[in-house]
Amino acid sequence: MAKAQVQPTNKELRAQAADLKASFNIGKQALTGKIIDSINEYLKVHELVKIKSTLASDKEALSFLAEEVAKGTKAQIIEKRGFTFTLYRKNEGTEEHKS
Repeated sequence: MAKAQVQPTNKELRAQAADLKASFNIGKQALTGKIIDSINEYLKVHELVKIKSTLASDKEALSFLAEEVAKGTKAQIIEKRGFTFTLYRKNEGTEEHKS
């Protein structure tokens, strides 16, 4: 019998992300397809990614940027803090192997 996979709560994910350093920095080059592809590749291996933006000038701009990246990667926004945001996407390949 297979175990049902339980998705971690936002609180649990924020706790996991607290010690993460930003893996991507979206700056002068703006948001490009290449950055989205790189984040997608990262999310195939890691379920959480922290992204810093020097492009966003205020909270509204950061929210817009986070939503665009989340949409492009089919990920969930876990947290927005300062000029950094964290995304989560369940990695289907992390299921435990059946015995």
